[in-house]
Amino acid sequence: MIENSSPPLSIRWAKPDEYDSAAAFMTAAIQPDPGYISHGEIQTGLSTDGRSWVPDLAEKMRADFSEPGPDRRIVVAFEADSLVCVGVVLKCADERASYVVIEDIAVSPTARSGGIGRRVMSFVEDQARAWGADWAFMESGIRNDRAHAFFERLDYQPISKVFAKAL
Repeated sequence: MIENSSPPLSIRWAKPDEYDSAAAFMTAAIQPDPGYISHGEIQTGLSTDGRSWVPDLAEKMRADFSEPGPDRRIVVAFEADSLVCVGVVLKCADERASYVVIEDIAVSPTARSGGIGRRVMSFVEDQARAWGADWAFMESGIRNDRAHAFFERLDYQPISKVFAKAL
């Protein structure tokens, strides 16, 4: 008999008193990898050039997470008491379309490839369906090949390219 020694995974929406720790987790998970940077990070001031993070990334991330807004949620996953995944989800709906944007998702580098990301994405997709969403969208830095392969394994398909020009 093979015994599974990994602790159970708890996935849920973050509570306001967890926003700071979620922001710190996200910063620590993505800051070492500039390949994570996409147009979204430029648009939100987390990168000024699309190649490197701003020096005050942790402060900006904390401000971004401090008040997510009524249609923006922070998903967290814990193994026992350890935070192992954080994501940011935006609900969008009007008379023309209903969808979610998975703005960010990061799994602890030590917990990657263990199924946590897949389970968190499943949670988000189930929630999106319950909200009436017809689509889930996400974007990723052009050099973030590992994330692209992960998304494609979850049946996400590339449908566009984003072009940018610094002015």
